[in-house]
Amino acid sequence: TLFRCAAEKGQGHFSAAEQEMINMAKSIKYEADCEMLLKQKGFENAVVTITDNSASVNVDIKDIMSTEIAQITEIVSSVAGVGADRIKILSGD
Repeated sequence: TLFRCAAEKGQGHFSAAEQEMINMAKSIKYEADCEMLLKQKGFENAVVTITDNSASVNVDIKDIMSTEIAQITEIVSSVAGVGADRIKILSGD
């Protein structure tokens, strides 16, 4: 896999293109993991997008409550390592 190849090559020995591919693969994995955990918490149609060091979460909730915002923020922050201040939550149906 891409991650095994990266581990074998060693940190710091990647071309810019290789590093970009590794970063994209990590983002895709983090997005999928966040979406799975959000679905388990009842956010059925959540879509997570992670770019650089920020995240955007779209949820199908018209009147989102502060407790739901806290749950979403905690999941994305812990899984993807994105600071709470860098997570944007968009709601509505």
